[in-house]
Amino acid sequence: MPIIAEFSHPASEFVLGRAVSKYPDVTVEVERIVADTADRVTPFYWATGDEIEGFHETLTTDPTVDDVRVLDEDGDGRFYRAEWSANVEPLVYALRDAEASILSAVATDGVWHVRILFPDHDSLSEFHDICATYDLGFELLRLYEAEGSSDPAEQRLTDEQRETLELALDRGYFEVPRRVTTDDLAEELGVSTNAVSKRLRRGHETVLREAFEGVAGAEEREGI
Repeated sequence: MPIIAEFSHPASEFVLGRAVSKYPDVTVEVERIVADTADRVTPFYWATGDEIEGFHETLTTDPTVDDVRVLDEDGDGRFYRAEWSANVEPLVYALRDAEASILSAVATDGVWHVRILFPDHDSLSEFHDICATYDLGFELLRLYEAEGSSDPAEQRLTDEQRETLELALDRGYFEVPRRVTTDDLAEELGVSTNAVSKRLRRGHETVLREAFEGVAGAEEREGI
Protein backbone atom coordinates (compact mmCIF):
# COMPACT_ATOMS: atom_id res chain seq x y z
CA MET A 1 0.00 0.00 0.00
CA PRO A 2 1.36 3.47 -0.88
CA ILE A 3 2.61 5.47 2.09
CA ILE A 4 3.55 9.10 2.66
CA ALA A 5 6.55 10.04 4.75
CA GLU A 6 7.24 13.52 6.11
CA PHE A 7 10.88 14.44 6.67
CA SER A 8 12.87 17.39 7.88
CA HIS A 9 16.23 18.11 6.28
CA PRO A 10 18.97 20.65 7.07
CA ALA A 11 18.82 23.47 4.55
CA SER A 12 22.57 23.45 4.00
CA GLU A 13 22.42 19.90 2.61
CA PHE A 14 19.49 20.31 0.25
CA VAL A 15 18.56 22.27 -2.84
CA LEU A 16 19.22 26.06 -2.61
CA GLY A 17 21.05 25.40 0.65
CA ARG A 18 23.20 28.54 0.78
CA ALA A 19 20.35 31.03 0.26
CA VAL A 20 17.87 29.19 2.48
CA SER A 21 20.43 28.92 5.30
CA LYS A 22 21.46 32.58 5.08
CA TYR A 23 17.88 33.91 4.94
CA PRO A 24 15.77 31.62 7.17
CA ASP A 25 12.93 34.18 7.26
CA VAL A 26 12.36 33.70 3.53
CA THR A 27 9.87 30.91 2.90
CA VAL A 28 10.61 28.71 -0.10
CA GLU A 29 7.88 26.48 -1.50
CA VAL A 30 8.79 24.10 -4.31
CA GLU A 31 6.02 23.54 -6.83
CA ARG A 32 7.83 20.82 -8.75
CA ILE A 33 11.28 19.31 -9.21
CA VAL A 34 12.44 18.01 -12.57
CA ALA A 35 15.31 15.49 -12.56
CA ASP A 36 16.94 16.36 -15.87
CA THR A 37 19.81 13.90 -15.44
CA ALA A 38 21.36 11.87 -12.63
CA ASP A 39 23.63 14.80 -11.76
CA ARG A 40 21.25 17.73 -12.18
CA VAL A 41 17.76 18.68 -11.03
CA THR A 42 15.68 21.76 -11.82
CA PRO A 43 13.40 23.01 -9.04
CA PHE A 44 10.56 25.46 -9.74
CA TYR A 45 9.66 27.35 -6.57
CA TRP A 46 8.21 30.44 -4.88
CA ALA A 47 10.37 32.42 -2.47
CA THR A 48 8.55 34.90 -0.22
CA GLY A 49 9.74 37.25 2.49
CA ASP A 50 10.99 40.71 3.41
CA GLU A 51 14.59 39.69 2.66
CA ILE A 52 13.87 38.50 -0.87
CA GLU A 53 16.49 40.84 -2.38
CA GLY A 54 19.29 39.38 -0.26
CA PHE A 55 18.00 35.88 -0.94
CA HIS A 56 18.07 36.58 -4.67
CA GLU A 57 21.61 37.96 -4.59
CA THR A 58 22.88 34.94 -2.63
CA LEU A 59 21.08 32.59 -4.97
CA THR A 60 22.57 34.11 -8.12
CA THR A 61 26.12 33.97 -6.72
CA ASP A 62 25.86 30.41 -5.34
CA PRO A 63 28.32 28.20 -7.29
CA THR A 64 26.12 25.13 -6.67
CA VAL A 65 23.15 26.70 -8.48
CA ASP A 66 23.10 27.47 -12.20
CA ASP A 67 20.82 29.29 -14.64
CA VAL A 68 18.68 31.08 -12.05
CA ARG A 69 15.60 32.65 -13.65
CA VAL A 70 12.77 34.72 -12.20
CA LEU A 71 9.59 33.57 -13.95
CA ASP A 72 7.09 35.72 -12.04
CA GLU A 73 6.91 38.34 -9.28
CA ASP A 74 4.12 39.17 -6.85
CA GLY A 75 4.74 41.67 -4.05
CA ASP A 76 7.49 40.30 -1.83
CA GLY A 77 7.47 36.95 -3.64
CA ARG A 78 9.23 35.61 -6.72
CA PHE A 79 8.73 32.45 -8.74
CA TYR A 80 12.04 30.88 -9.78
CA ARG A 81 13.55 28.09 -11.76
CA ALA A 82 17.15 27.05 -11.25
CA GLU A 83 19.49 24.15 -11.89
CA TRP A 84 21.09 22.37 -8.95
CA SER A 85 24.02 20.09 -9.69
CA ALA A 86 26.21 19.97 -6.58
CA ASN A 87 25.98 16.67 -4.66
CA VAL A 88 22.63 15.91 -6.26
CA GLU A 89 23.38 12.38 -7.46
CA PRO A 90 22.64 10.59 -4.14
CA LEU A 91 19.21 12.21 -3.84
CA VAL A 92 18.32 11.38 -7.45
CA TYR A 93 19.50 7.79 -6.96
CA ALA A 94 17.57 7.44 -3.70
CA LEU A 95 14.30 8.67 -5.22
CA ARG A 96 14.75 6.69 -8.45
CA ASP A 97 15.72 3.38 -6.85
CA ALA A 98 12.92 3.66 -4.27
CA GLU A 99 10.44 4.67 -6.99
CA ALA A 100 9.49 7.60 -4.76
CA SER A 101 8.01 10.98 -5.64
CA ILE A 102 8.36 14.30 -3.82
CA LEU A 103 4.86 15.63 -3.10
CA SER A 104 5.91 18.88 -1.48
CA ALA A 105 9.00 20.66 -0.18
CA VAL A 106 8.85 23.82 1.93
CA ALA A 107 11.75 25.61 3.61
CA THR A 108 11.08 27.72 6.71
CA ASP A 109 13.44 28.85 9.47
CA GLY A 110 16.38 27.30 7.64
CA VAL A 111 14.90 23.79 7.56
CA TRP A 112 13.34 21.90 4.68
CA HIS A 113 10.10 19.98 5.30
CA VAL A 114 9.58 17.36 2.62
CA ARG A 115 6.66 14.99 1.92
CA ILE A 116 7.52 11.94 -0.17
CA LEU A 117 5.21 9.27 -1.60
CA PHE A 118 6.50 5.68 -1.56
CA PRO A 119 4.88 2.66 -3.28
CA ASP A 120 5.23 0.56 -0.10
CA HIS A 121 7.25 0.06 3.07
CA ASP A 122 10.00 -1.81 1.20
CA SER A 123 10.67 1.21 -0.99
CA LEU A 124 10.80 3.44 2.11
CA SER A 125 13.36 1.07 3.65
CA GLU A 126 15.41 1.20 0.46
CA PHE A 127 15.28 4.99 0.50
CA HIS A 128 16.41 4.98 4.13
CA ASP A 129 19.34 2.67 3.35
CA ILE A 130 20.51 4.83 0.45
CA CYS A 131 20.24 7.97 2.59
CA ALA A 132 22.33 6.27 5.30
CA THR A 133 24.93 5.19 2.76
CA TYR A 134 25.36 8.71 1.36
CA ASP A 135 24.84 10.43 4.72
CA LEU A 136 21.74 12.32 3.55
CA GLY A 137 20.20 14.04 6.56
CA PHE A 138 16.54 13.14 6.17
CA GLU A 139 14.86 12.87 9.60
CA LEU A 140 11.53 11.04 9.59
CA LEU A 141 8.80 13.06 11.33
CA ARG A 142 5.59 11.30 10.33
CA LEU A 143 4.47 8.23 8.40
CA TYR A 144 0.97 7.34 7.22
CA GLU A 145 -0.86 5.43 4.52
CA ALA A 146 -1.63 7.39 1.39
CA GLU A 147 -5.18 6.05 1.46
CA GLY A 148 -5.68 7.22 5.01
CA SER A 149 -7.58 10.23 3.73
CA SER A 150 -10.77 9.84 1.73
CA ASP A 151 -9.98 13.12 -0.02
CA PRO A 152 -7.14 12.89 -2.60
CA ALA A 153 -6.76 16.66 -2.60
CA GLU A 154 -5.86 16.59 1.09
CA GLN A 155 -2.90 14.36 0.29
CA ARG A 156 -1.62 16.82 -2.34
CA LEU A 157 -2.03 19.95 -0.24
CA THR A 158 1.07 21.11 1.59
CA ASP A 159 0.76 21.47 5.35
CA GLU A 160 0.88 25.26 4.96
CA GLN A 161 -1.89 25.28 2.33
CA ARG A 162 -4.07 22.98 4.43
CA GLU A 163 -3.54 25.10 7.56
CA THR A 164 -4.39 28.30 5.69
CA LEU A 165 -7.50 26.87 4.01
CA GLU A 166 -8.79 25.43 7.28
CA LEU A 167 -8.23 28.73 9.12
CA ALA A 168 -9.88 30.71 6.31
CA LEU A 169 -12.90 28.42 6.41
CA ASP A 170 -13.14 28.56 10.20
CA ARG A 171 -12.82 32.36 10.35
CA GLY A 172 -15.44 33.00 7.65
CA TYR A 173 -13.18 34.09 4.82
CA PHE A 174 -15.36 32.28 2.28
CA GLU A 175 -18.64 33.70 3.59
CA VAL A 176 -20.55 36.52 1.87
CA PRO A 177 -19.74 39.07 3.09
CA ARG A 178 -16.35 37.93 4.36
CA ARG A 179 -15.82 38.06 8.10
CA VAL A 180 -12.03 38.30 7.81
CA THR A 181 -9.47 39.53 5.28
CA THR A 182 -6.19 38.06 4.10
CA ASP A 183 -4.50 40.60 6.36
CA ASP A 184 -6.34 39.11 9.35
CA LEU A 185 -5.34 35.57 8.35
CA ALA A 186 -1.74 36.62 7.78
CA GLU A 187 -1.54 38.20 11.24
CA GLU A 188 -2.92 35.05 12.90
CA LEU A 189 -0.60 32.76 10.96
CA GLY A 190 2.43 34.99 11.45
CA VAL A 191 3.21 35.26 7.73
CA SER A 192 2.88 37.93 5.05
CA THR A 193 -0.41 38.74 3.33
CA ASN A 194 1.25 37.76 0.07
CA ALA A 195 2.07 34.31 1.45
CA VAL A 196 -1.54 33.80 2.54
CA SER A 197 -2.81 34.81 -0.90
CA LYS A 198 -0.47 32.34 -2.60
CA ARG A 199 -1.44 29.50 -0.25
CA LEU A 200 -5.14 30.14 -0.82
CA ARG A 201 -4.72 30.35 -4.58
CA ARG A 202 -2.64 27.19 -4.87
CA GLY A 203 -4.82 25.35 -2.39
CA HIS A 204 -7.94 26.28 -4.37
CA GLU A 205 -6.29 25.06 -7.56
CA THR A 206 -5.37 21.71 -6.01
CA VAL A 207 -8.84 21.11 -4.58
CA LEU A 208 -10.57 22.13 -7.82
CA ARG A 209 -8.32 20.00 -10.00
CA GLU A 210 -9.02 16.96 -7.81
CA ALA A 211 -12.75 17.70 -7.85
CA PHE A 212 -12.94 17.98 -11.64
CA GLU A 213 -10.69 14.97 -12.19
CA GLY A 214 -12.94 12.98 -9.87
CA VAL A 215 -16.05 14.04 -11.79
CA ALA A 216 -14.43 13.19 -15.11
CA GLY A 217 -13.35 9.79 -13.80
CA ALA A 218 -16.82 9.01 -12.49
CA GLU A 219 -18.42 9.99 -15.79
CA GLU A 220 -15.95 7.84 -17.69
CA ARG A 221 -16.67 4.81 -15.50
CA GLU A 222 -20.40 5.30 -15.95
CA GLY A 223 -20.04 5.80 -19.69
CA ILE A 224 -21.53 9.30 -19.66
